[in-house]
Amino acid sequence: MIRERRALWSAVICVITVFVAACGLAAAEDAEWGFYFGYLHSHTSYSDGALTPEEAYAYARDVAGLDFLGITEHGYYMFENPHHWDALVEAAKRFTEPGRFVAFRGTEWTHGAGHISVIEAPEPCSRDMQISFDDLVAWMEGKNGIASFNHPGRNEQGNWDDFKYSLGGNRTIRLLEVGSGPYPRNTFYEASYIRALDRGWQVGAINSQDNHRADWGSAADTRTGVVARALTREDLTEALRAMRTYSTEDRNVRVRFTGNGKWMGEVLPLGQVEFEIEITDPDPGDAVEKVEVRSNRGAVLITFRSSGDEGGPDRPFRRAFPLVPRQGYSWYYLRVEQRDGDVVVTSPIWVKSRSELMMVDLRFDVPFAKKGAKGYLRGDIVNLGADPMHGVIVEFAATVGEQRMPIGAVKADVGPGATVPVSLEWACPISGDVTLTATVIDPSMPAYTENVYSIPVRILPETLPKIVVDEGHNNRSSGFAGKFLDVLACAGYEGVLNQGRITAETLRGASVLVIANPEPGISLTPTTLDKSELAAIHEFVAGGGALILAGSSDASDPSRSVGQLNGILASVGSSMRFSDDEVQEEKGSVPSSTVTCILTPDGEKVLGPLSLPVRMTQACSIADDRFGDLAGRSGVLILVVGGEGTRSADTNGKGPCHLYASGPVVCASENIGNGRVVAIGAPVYSVYDFRPDLGNEEFMLKLVRWLESR
Repeated sequence: MIRERRALWSAVICVITVFVAACGLAAAEDAEWGFYFGYLHSHTSYSDGALTPEEAYAYARDVAGLDFLGITEHGYYMFENPHHWDALVEAAKRFTEPGRFVAFRGTEWTHGAGHISVIEAPEPCSRDMQISFDDLVAWMEGKNGIASFNHPGRNEQGNWDDFKYSLGGNRTIRLLEVGSGPYPRNTFYEASYIRALDRGWQVGAINSQDNHRADWGSAADTRTGVVARALTREDLTEALRAMRTYSTEDRNVRVRFTGNGKWMGEVLPLGQVEFEIEITDPDPGDAVEKVEVRSNRGAVLITFRSSGDEGGPDRPFRRAFPLVPRQGYSWYYLRVEQRDGDVVVTSPIWVKSRSELMMVDLRFDVPFAKKGAKGYLRGDIVNLGADPMHGVIVEFAATVGEQRMPIGAVKADVGPGATVPVSLEWACPISGDVTLTATVIDPSMPAYTENVYSIPVRILPETLPKIVVDEGHNNRSSGFAGKFLDVLACAGYEGVLNQGRITAETLRGASVLVIANPEPGISLTPTTLDKSELAAIHEFVAGGGALILAGSSDASDPSRSVGQLNGILASVGSSMRFSDDEVQEEKGSVPSSTVTCILTPDGEKVLGPLSLPVRMTQACSIADDRFGDLAGRSGVLILVVGGEGTRSADTNGKGPCHLYASGPVVCASENIGNGRVVAIGAPVYSVYDFRPDLGNEEFMLKLVRWLESR
């Protein structure tokens, strides 16, 4: 085996990536292991689906070509019709044929806490009999069934108390639906998968179709991949319990993921792990696009990109790499993306300390972490074992560079399978990048100090430039500026939401004030700015402050107007005005209100180039104070215009506006006394506009820096 090593260090792990040129994987030889495809969650008319179990098994086997199918009727139907349970059990027996097809049977517990399927238990469960989640866990003990968390994260049901760890539940609930349902396409629950793993659950990844129609296996290509020694009920059951599984949107991709020669689903002792990957797909066009190695909190540790047709029928995708965990409890899974967009998520490989104690959700709970600001170091201690732990000690420390600063320690008692929160008050005495660590000391092994957890935290200086974002006037995009505030904080600014009247006190110490268009309608806050507010804004700009005003089109709401923003512009003495119009972009023969915008040469000169395009939705254009072309106004700097194919339109015919036939002005700046005013056609700082494929975030940050640096 030829390996090429490259050292990659990060704050979380030490990674050396090794590319494997050829040869198979020792723990996953084709002669020893088989790959089988099906799923475990579906329904028939015995609950609220279609046809009978016999017809479902036959369809899945003969039409859809599945290797296995689980029928999990809603449990309360089975209690109301016990003869249907007996018939389901008999049908599963008849249709199970070693080497050809395996028919699983079970029930789905449809409770408000969240739905759970249990297969191969000797009797059905029901929400009417097992009233709570704890009741279900107690019922599962000794039944030898295998359970799965179903379609986790839906709004209409719970998520099992935020996946709070259950010792008894973890013995039987071995799987989680990372994908579920074919109507109209697979719904992805990877965020819930990450949360369950972070909370201590040891669950493998599966994908189910949850059929309520007569389309078992044909409704979509989604499958659960199972790695087993043979296609028998016993071998598949053993593989499911061992979590040698993966969720796949492709019907037949084969994924091998091992650590130290052990399959996914295994728990390894703390220390360096040699991971190996091999992916193949018999179908042309299903080559691998990329593979991500994901770990605690969903962090992407490594991204492998394929070359050529790796992962297709003629050339396996193979990689090998060692990792040194930096946490006392870590998990790792693969997220595979194929060329056609299909996604595969594997079960994890766990790496843990010798202790049964772990910490989750380590954090410093100060909303805005500044030097000297008091807050609490917090985390949850989880006891994964069956023995109570009395006198557990958690030692907190901060590391800056090579210097370690002890913070303090707390003590707690943690019962078997329990989750206990711990906290310690702290104020960081310095600013900069800090690594916070928590060492969990197991009372049964007091000298063992390798059960360590860490997070990076940026501590900001005591005094920061202050950016005020107004949300006190039913502004457009109110409630959606959180990501903008996070971006400001990372850049060294203090972002503050104003949720009342704008006063001199509101603006004290502020460098920039941001106001989006106040909108009419029912609101608990005023939707108009009074004379005192206009006076406060005037004094702010006259005194050297920077003002950003974000407009909006009136197309979707005829009652919407930019009149108040124009009142602000007039009060500060600006020669700019917002038009009552809509900036549109032709999409074929249909105008779109979402438009691509470009920096002008002046805009690029003062802000610098952008790596991605800016897009605005429901934007208005900017005119002069007589509603003429702003390009002809002296003293005004035009920063951004609409891209090719854009124009402005008076969609409701009310005006006032200046209609640009092409390239409408959507952002401009003007110096007013010692201050500066910027008019933007839309609030491009909302969470909906800060997307990774757009340059809106970069644009707003560069705009704030330019204004604040005056």
